[in-house]
Amino acid sequence: MSFERQPLIGSQQLLNTTDSILDSLDDLILKTKNINVTEPKLFIRSINVTDSVLGAMITSTKNTSFNYFEITELTSAEQLENKNFEIAFLVPPTFARSHYYITLFYNDYLFNQNESATVGSWILNILIPESTNDANSTIQIYFKEFDKYTQQLCQYWKYGNDENNIAISGRWHFDSVGKKFKEGFYICEVNHTTHFGMLVSDTVPDNFILDLVTIFNSILSVIGVSVIVLTAVFFKKWRNETSKKIVINVSMCLLFLMVLLFISDHANNGPICILVGILLHYMVIAQFCWSLAVSYCSYRKYYRIFNNITRILEFCIFSWGVPLIVVSITSAINVETYNKLLPDQICYPKGIYLKLGVCLPMGIILTVNLIVYVAIIKNLTATSYSIQKHVTKKSFAKQKFLILLFFMMGMTWIFGFLVVFTDNVVLLYIFCTTAPLHGFVIFIFYIVDSTEVSTKWKHLFYTLIPRRETQQLTSRSQSTDLTESKI
Repeated sequence: MSFERQPLIGSQQLLNTTDSILDSLDDLILKTKNINVTEPKLFIRSINVTDSVLGAMITSTKNTSFNYFEITELTSAEQLENKNFEIAFLVPPTFARSHYYITLFYNDYLFNQNESATVGSWILNILIPESTNDANSTIQIYFKEFDKYTQQLCQYWKYGNDENNIAISGRWHFDSVGKKFKEGFYICEVNHTTHFGMLVSDTVPDNFILDLVTIFNSILSVIGVSVIVLTAVFFKKWRNETSKKIVINVSMCLLFLMVLLFISDHANNGPICILVGILLHYMVIAQFCWSLAVSYCSYRKYYRIFNNITRILEFCIFSWGVPLIVVSITSAINVETYNKLLPDQICYPKGIYLKLGVCLPMGIILTVNLIVYVAIIKNLTATSYSIQKHVTKKSFAKQKFLILLFFMMGMTWIFGFLVVFTDNVVLLYIFCTTAPLHGFVIFIFYIVDSTEVSTKWKHLFYTLIPRRETQQLTSRSQSTDLTESKI
């Protein structure tokens, strides 16, 4: 394990060589029942599963190589409370049947990615033959603090082949922020097995920020579309307007989509995961079909969206019917594609079914919508040159109209497709910021910015308050009469 770093980096960039070495090492270990290797920079052990031994703690007298260390079996996390160690781990019995293997790498020379990363710990690989992952339990890995002034990040090395069996270059993936175990030590809890390391950073990881932004914007959209649905429930005249029926359908589709996405992320493998995956697939295609309906209406009206629409029945048949055909074909060919292959995946089509059943119809609709959107911009721009009076007022109305169309026609997904092909972080931030805001933007334009709807809600609110006050006064009067009668 005494290698020079630069040749390894170059060979990894050209041929994924270091990833191949890691993969070959795993294959070799799995073919050996009992293995005991101790090298200055590499340590491999096989651990037999028993009712009492759950893991091990590794201490070092000299932090220069694995030649100066001691390994102690662990039966519980309490044994670590008053100990000074380099690394420790606990593997629940539900994960391994008879035995498992651990590999420790002293440095990250075999873990090369394009972006720079600082590994602040030994790298631990947990390899479990015939792993029986339990969603209700986690593997606990304890790392020594690298620097108290930096953030400790739990990350794992992802490499090998994707769902299409195409080799991908290995890279560190964010799992979670390390939890404080005790002074000078952090714990990472995972429900999968691979190479783990504690990376350090003086900034918050992109994945963590993107998750927060996505969750926050999704909550805003859920609130927004929920208010739109309530508006349709309470105000019959508003919901009976033909122009609002598309808005209601789009809002319902978005609401179901976000709820199903949350369930899909937390569902376990099995019939429930397949059912949720089918429904999620259906709602995604339905959302894009409704965006195509919006595109058609907008192209005809230019300035006033959804005005004088008389084809709502045809739109419903198209937008709710076409997804049913796509999902039925996908399910008939291979319903298992909706199941999870890895714990960090969602219940959703994968591989060729993702490309043909999701990306292809999305790409076709998005291309049509983009052409229509550009045509509308061109028309509005040409109109603005011919009209010189009241430029400011008209320009503001056009800008609002184009912003609404941008979200209603699904233009935010252009950034999503660009991220797939470019892997650009800036585009990823734009996509994760704009796409979840779809429902909230509709809420702003159709509820908050509408004087009519705002007036209806105010009227409803003010009519409810006097009733409550009247009930309180009535109850007080009754209690007073009762008291007087007793006296």
